[in-house]
Amino acid sequence: MFPDDFDGIVVGAPAINFNNMTSWRASFFDKTGPKSSPNFISAPVWENLIHDEVLRQCDTIDGVADGIIENPALCHFRPEALICPDTKSTEGCLTPAQVEIVKEVFSPLYGSSGELVFPAMQPGSEVLASQGLYAGTPFPYSLVSFPSPSLRQHETEMT
Repeated sequence: MFPDDFDGIVVGAPAINFNNMTSWRASFFDKTGPKSSPNFISAPVWENLIHDEVLRQCDTIDGVADGIIENPALCHFRPEALICPDTKSTEGCLTPAQVEIVKEVFSPLYGSSGELVFPAMQPGSEVLASQGLYAGTPFPYSLVSFPSPSLRQHETEMT
């Protein structure tokens, strides 16, 4: 309708490896476990305790305390800071097993030959990711093909 308003066309698609992204997405259930797992980290813990610590460690990397991690690649989050001081209470802290889960979540996914399958989640993404990726439910596509041993165990428990 308005040919004089445009001087070109951009055609294309984002360069995303959907096959590897699907594998990466499916890997989170193995890392977090089901909601019934004793080490499962709930969304409120991700959104409050863990996110608050991520901001404490990384918010001021850019020199401004504004609740924004300007460049998450510069953040080297250390979840060990959240380990419970004793085994009597886990209120406001994480067990060593939960700290390992957090480390795995923020680690890249590598294939069986050591090749990078998909990059790691970035610190600061945990608030939104806790609603889906870390929700303790399997990714639907992972139920169709080659479920992991822990997923098969979970399926057996469900039946």
